[in-house]
Amino acid sequence: MVLVALAGPAAAGPVLVEVVFEGNEVTRRSTLMRQLTVQVGEPIDAKTAEASRQSIQDLGLFKSVTAELEAVEAGQRLRIRVEEKFYLLPIPRIDFNSDREFSFGFKLDWSNVAGLNHDLEVLWEDSENAEDELGNDRVAEVSYNAPFFMDSAYDLATSASQRRTPVTEPVNGVETTFEERVFDYRLLVFRQLGDRRFGTGWRAGGGLRWNSQRFANDPSPPSIGQATSIILQADYRDLRDRLFSRDGYTVGMRYEFAMDDIASNYEFAVFTAGGQWIMPVGQIEHQTVGLFGQVGSYHAGSPNRRSPAFGLGGGNNLRGFDKASFEGDAFWFTAVEYQRPVFGTPVLRGLLILDAGAAYDDWGAVTASDIQVDVGIGIRWRIQAFVDLTVELGVAWPLTAGGSEPFFGKVR
Repeated sequence: MVLVALAGPAAAGPVLVEVVFEGNEVTRRSTLMRQLTVQVGEPIDAKTAEASRQSIQDLGLFKSVTAELEAVEAGQRLRIRVEEKFYLLPIPRIDFNSDREFSFGFKLDWSNVAGLNHDLEVLWEDSENAEDELGNDRVAEVSYNAPFFMDSAYDLATSASQRRTPVTEPVNGVETTFEERVFDYRLLVFRQLGDRRFGTGWRAGGGLRWNSQRFANDPSPPSIGQATSIILQADYRDLRDRLFSRDGYTVGMRYEFAMDDIASNYEFAVFTAGGQWIMPVGQIEHQTVGLFGQVGSYHAGSPNRRSPAFGLGGGNNLRGFDKASFEGDAFWFTAVEYQRPVFGTPVLRGLLILDAGAAYDDWGAVTASDIQVDVGIGIRWRIQAFVDLTVELGVAWPLTAGGSEPFFGKVR
């Protein structure tokens, strides 16, 4: 925290009379004003000024945020200085992850679009699959996320994607290669239920999703078909951005369903929920312990569905196992992560992990023998020049099987 109260005439219960922002060459004043925890005309002191400074930092858009209180004739002026990150990142995409999948293509990450804290992502990618029977995925995606759309209490999120994958498997007893084509379109609207600060409090809403999966060649297995589903979602967020670490918690739940013959070839219902709790520990700055959990359940679905709804294993959950080693229509996953600065800098933090989880055909098939556990070590690098960019490198060992697996890539 950097907060300086400049000397000035003493006043009983001074009020905020002016707010001045400096360094926001891209970010709009309205985006910053929305984050303030005190408004012009209200009493202000060092504590409430610091709360506003932290709230602006929680946007994740700045390398640093400082605040000063200046005594003026009618009360107090709050002066906030920000150092903006790079918001536009158009890069050739060459990637190799811990699931031994190589990919190349192009990705555009545009954060803080028009200074409104909106996000645009565009991706074209050719990616190898870890499964032997699958050829390279050819993926095209575009998504746009607009919190406080048109300065309202509503968030807008929309996306469109298509994926084409060659598949080789037996059809009528003959090894056959055909192309799977998947299209997905979503439009979601959320209502902020608390105050109008980004990333704080409850929001709830939902929208529509259209998904289609078909095979392009003949002969091929029967296609899954198409489904138009309704999504209902609610989440709560209370995370503090400490520049090189975070603390706080989030929880969320999502229910999606489609009904047969209502713009759909089949019916299904899927429920997922999850959360995280990150807390600072000890006297060392940016030393944290994080607890993470997820649970999900899928019901019904297309009679031509070729694989279970959920998979555990790989860089995103059970890091000590191969990708999608455990599959089912019900799952749970939990993890504990300990992070601590190393080499005398908070930019690099050492990492210890403990993962546990299991996947089942359904919740009626739960047994303790299905539980998988791994432990691991690694390092995370926080790249402050760009918005929300942390990469990790580590290795994990299964406690319920032999061997080890590396994990690396961008932290989601």
